[in-house]
Amino acid sequence: MSIMLSPEQTAHLLERIVYDRVRQCFNAGSLNQVEEDLAVDLARMRGVTDELMLEASQALIARALRQLADERVHGGGDDRELRTRYLNAICHAALE
Repeated sequence: MSIMLSPEQTAHLLERIVYDRVRQCFNAGSLNQVEEDLAVDLARMRGVTDELMLEASQALIARALRQLADERVHGGGDDRELRTRYLNAICHAALE
């Protein structure tokens, strides 16, 4: 019995596999710690609600990850350099 996947199913499966592999490259604990640290810093600011604090910390990390991906595509570098770029990207995004 052979099973044929549609092009859409094949694309979805490939995307899921790539996503899972890339996700394994990140230390979820470290990423969570950065998010918590940002949330704490944002919470210290006047007028920042819990909802805004969470949204802002997630948005800053998302922006830094996009920037890291762009740099990886256009420049590469070793793992230590990429970690440094990631942290710098978060700091830069926080200042914007």
